[in-house]
Amino acid sequence: MNQPADNPSIASPRRFCVLAYEKPPQTAMQPHDPVPIALFLCPENQAPRMLVHPVWRSVVPEPAWGYFEDLLADCRRRLDEDPDDLIEQLCSLSAGPFIAACTPGDRNTDAVLAALATVFRNY
Repeated sequence: MNQPADNPSIASPRRFCVLAYEKPPQTAMQPHDPVPIALFLCPENQAPRMLVHPVWRSVVPEPAWGYFEDLLADCRRRLDEDPDDLIEQLCSLSAGPFIAACTPGDRNTDAVLAALATVFRNY
């Protein structure tokens, strides 16, 4: 299921969202440092794509693995049915362990997407 992302052009896709895992802080003063783990793309004239970090299990704690796998399965289904709605919903995630980390309009978008696409794998 995890295959290298053949990496067709991902620059400036029509819609996209980077989903990150944000470790809960140990204290209120501890900074949050989200780690990107999934990339959802809706490129022009191409099928929607979902890319996942190949070692996401090293980022997400084991108790959350089942939840993340269920989330990916739901996202896969919804990406096939209504990708625009899915990406709009993902872009609004701002609480909980999985949050939107890079959305359209963010600075350095093309550089971020290109860097992630070289590491992430098709899911």
